[in-house]
Amino acid sequence: MKAYEEIDFPSGTIRWIKEGDQYVCRMSEELMDNMKFLHDGKNYADYSTQRAVLIDYLRVMITRGDWHGVSDAANDLRVLEAERNA
Repeated sequence: MKAYEEIDFPSGTIRWIKEGDQYVCRMSEELMDNMKFLHDGKNYADYSTQRAVLIDYLRVMITRGDWHGVSDAANDLRVLEAERNA
């Protein structure tokens, strides 16, 4: 790798920068702006929020006929329940 490598996505650029003998990830301002939806006031650490998001994702995967995605969502819901009941 050079002093840095960039990977372009439709939503912005991620840059891997060499700091010492390690590479660290730096996001472009554009990508950071596009990620502001993550700060929508919801508490994503909350069990109920996580469950609702996973159920929405499950519904999307069912609609798309993506059975691998359905399995992933169902497994994530199972783990979430197990963690809550532990």
